[in-house]
Amino acid sequence: MSRRRLRLVDGEPYQIADSWFPASVALGTPLMEPHDVTMAGGILAAIGQPQIRIRDEITSRMPTLAEITQLDLPAGTPVAQHVRVGFGPDNTPVRAMVTIAPGDLNILVYEMEI
Repeated sequence: MSRRRLRLVDGEPYQIADSWFPASVALGTPLMEPHDVTMAGGILAAIGQPQIRIRDEITSRMPTLAEITQLDLPAGTPVAQHVRVGFGPDNTPVRAMVTIAPGDLNILVYEMEI
């Protein structure tokens, strides 16, 4: 199951976010609905499939022609590609998400307990 979203801020393209879920996670849940779905505490936790661990991979690169068009990017603007895989209690992936964000409009901030 996949979900494709173009996120907007003040009506302007801000991020492309594509998510994939195993059928065993998505079938019979709001993840199957064609519109954007949000739930308090996160949709996966709300449907009984909490993420207990995530793996992030962030790279910078030049955008594809499709990304330039979708995000209405000025010439020469790089993008950040953020790949996040979420794992459930049994350590199997429950979601993979790829977010593409204009490099000049986004700041990634992390806080982690050690």
